[in-house]
Amino acid sequence: MKSNPAASKTMYCVRYPLDALDRAKEFLEAFWQLPQQPQLRWISWPRYFLLCHAVEMGLKAFLASRGVSIEKLEEKPFGHHLDRLMNRAARKGLNIGTAATELIKLSDAHTNHWARYPHDIGKAVFAIETFEPHVEELLEAVSQAIWRVHAADPARLGPSLLVAKLGDPTRRRSTKMSGAANCSLFTGSACQLLAAGLSERTV
Repeated sequence: MKSNPAASKTMYCVRYPLDALDRAKEFLEAFWQLPQQPQLRWISWPRYFLLCHAVEMGLKAFLASRGVSIEKLEEKPFGHHLDRLMNRAARKGLNIGTAATELIKLSDAHTNHWARYPHDIGKAVFAIETFEPHVEELLEAVSQAIWRVHAADPARLGPSLLVAKLGDPTRRRSTKMSGAANCSLFTGSACQLLAAGLSERTV
């Protein structure tokens, strides 16, 4: 069977929001698994990077689901700029209230790779733990937004792939952070989609 590059690229573009959101969830889960305060260090830069990158991938997932091309997301003015990604997402309909304002504060650190390489920063560094609930709120909103897109046209991927990418919507995930409240990243819209009796399709 001959491959169809055009069809393959189209399907990749359709799947990209799901893949990007799935990647954002993985970075958040890795953030949860690392110790909050490593021995003999005042900050965990790996945790800092993981949470910032979860924000970047979550925003790119949302924008891709709203028609922004993958190429544009990878280039200027977007790239790693959380502020620009967030502002464009807001114009595309993402509404997470004050969480957006808070997450934009991480843009300078993420864009300039403070967590990835040693820097003479000379600026205040925010405590990354305070941003965790805002990231959870972002990914919840993005998850719902992507479900709405695919619920309107479920034949694009089929419910089995949606569950594989976004997870079981009935499951609640603990943040694994001491004293932190449980967070559900998936809500009832997924249940409604599956309850519609849609046939599974192989991709």
